[in-house]
Amino acid sequence: MWALILLLIINGPSAPGEEHFWTIDPKGEKLSKEWSREGPACVVIANTTPKDQLPANAVEFHRRTDANGTHFWSMDKEEGVKAGYVNYDGPSCFVFKTQEPGTIPLYRFYNGKTHFWTIDKDGELFSKPPQKPEGPACYVYPQGSKTDSTRVPFYRFYKGSSSAWCLTVYGDYTADKHYRPIYREAETIYAKTAEEAEANRKYIEDLERDFYHHEDAKAELVSGACK
Repeated sequence: MWALILLLIINGPSAPGEEHFWTIDPKGEKLSKEWSREGPACVVIANTTPKDQLPANAVEFHRRTDANGTHFWSMDKEEGVKAGYVNYDGPSCFVFKTQEPGTIPLYRFYNGKTHFWTIDKDGELFSKPPQKPEGPACYVYPQGSKTDSTRVPFYRFYKGSSSAWCLTVYGDYTADKHYRPIYREAETIYAKTAEEAEANRKYIEDLERDFYHHEDAKAELVSGACK
């Protein structure tokens, strides 16, 4: 029997143009209440790790801030200076300059105003023009990797006014080739209210049951961050 789980994950990636912040502090350091935590973006080496415990080829991931409070991260301590990020905050963590076993790229995108970092090579919501891919910024461990006293989650926070929900369909099924889920991978939808998100959830569930004849289809709202 075909089974479907539909997840609408509240507070997923925000819309392009909203501000983001990355840190190993799950509480967001000293961010104001305007910021919301999206969850771990990846796993990195803590900036408190003693030098004799650092993996080979680990380098500092520096953070700078401009006059407006916008942040910029780079392995190059001075890279952001010419762009106006004149205030140096120190290293946020350690990352890898080259791809080491078990690591993946952390990509950087630019929209002409702000930068965005993600392990998604397509840039999540940041992939559409005029967003410009700038290639891998460094290499990190994937989400869900083993953590310990030195390997820690790199949390992502955002500040903005719009709401976004990550829409993902999961399912193991055996059915006629015409009976297939309408989504095969993560999509992102926008809703101004929780009620609107709930209406979208119910619409997808009803569509799967009534039109695609997936009688066991289930949809539910869960909190957390898009993965």
